[in-house]
Amino acid sequence: KAILFIDLDNFKEINDGYGHEAGDAILKEVAVRMSQALRKSDIVARYGGDEFVVLLDDHTQDHQMVGDSVAKKLLKAFNAPGSYRDGNLAIKASIGIAVYPNMGEDYRALIRQADAAMYKAKEAGGHTYRFAEESLL
Repeated sequence: KAILFIDLDNFKEINDGYGHEAGDAILKEVAVRMSQALRKSDIVARYGGDEFVVLLDDHTQDHQMVGDSVAKKLLKAFNAPGSYRDGNLAIKASIGIAVYPNMGEDYRALIRQADAAMYKAKEAGGHTYRFAEESLL
């Protein structure tokens, strides 16, 4: 199992600059793009605000490798700007990944670790991903 914690980069600027209606449209577009990029066995949920969580629950593969592959697919899916009315708005995201059991024994610990890793991705400039580190435990 692995958890991906996804936070949209600069989402507040979309809401502040274009209004909450634009933010809602971008969130819907992000959800569609994520669903199209993910495998049928993956579960995606909006965690709150502009945050999403993806559960990779495929027992047949190396979750570190799968997490890496899925994160790359999601970032690629966000490369195209989102459309709102007559304009395009950039969609970028930072992703943190925590792999079971190395980074936690339950979903709360995995989400906490993936969230911390997501902040490392933001510190690296955003629109990238980082794996949780054991030192974050």
